[in-house]
Amino acid sequence: MSSLPYRLLNLINGFQVSQAISIITTLGIPDLLRNGPQDCSALAEVTRTHPRSLYRLLRVLAAVGVLSEDNERRFSLTSLGERRALGPGCWDVPCTIVPGPAF
Repeated sequence: MSSLPYRLLNLINGFQVSQAISIITTLGIPDLLRNGPQDCSALAEVTRTHPRSLYRLLRVLAAVGVLSEDNERRFSLTSLGERRALGPGCWDVPCTIVPGPAF
């Protein structure tokens, strides 16, 4: 794939990534991952979410480098994801407000 179509596709799909970041921030997942990798089932239980749906959401964020998934299907923060978890609530406002409606 040439770089221009790839860049355009990234721009078109960018809203999905920002929405995914907003959702995990609202659920408090970055704070739950600050102490190390967590199994998706455990995260789903704590956040009271559907495990398979949460798994798909976490995979999206692993694909773009916000999270990492290991061979045991546990998720952890990458250095990029750790920026969100610098402290409780540190990035909550931009992560949840910016992707929302602009009107």
